[in-house]
Amino acid sequence: MATDGEGRCTSPRGTPLIELGYAPRELSVLVIARHYFRTFAEPQGQHWMTALTAACDIFGTAEGPRAAAAVLVAIQAMRQARRSVFRFNAPDCPCCAAHVSDHERLLLGALQAVARGERGTPQAVLLVECNPAGPFEAALSHAAEVCGGGLRVAA
Repeated sequence: MATDGEGRCTSPRGTPLIELGYAPRELSVLVIARHYFRTFAEPQGQHWMTALTAACDIFGTAEGPRAAAAVLVAIQAMRQARRSVFRFNAPDCPCCAAHVSDHERLLLGALQAVARGERGTPQAVLLVECNPAGPFEAALSHAAEVCGGGLRVAA
């Protein structure tokens, strides 16, 4: 993360979470996903372990590993279809974590859409850069089901 001389984060962050009205479980999926994204950006840090710990803290020790795996499978399906960088905010920077990047917004929008049973949504198509979105949407649908206790399913 980029900082100024006084240790304050200077990275572009996106939209404040408070303005977006995500449900607690949507935010939980975002936290887990951010740790996985960081794992891919910084493999030596092994942040996947933090993703698993966060999932267990959020969903409990019985469902946490299942939720962590479901989120990872969805991310992997997206990564296999994408060619460009996925912009995410660092989960351990309080300033950054309080915001949602444009790519993260697309991910959460696609998650909400598949939870409503929608397919071929603009969010999903953009995330996979106009490549076939079916595998990603199937994996994301499974993540929505596994983590669905608090997912918003708005009409």
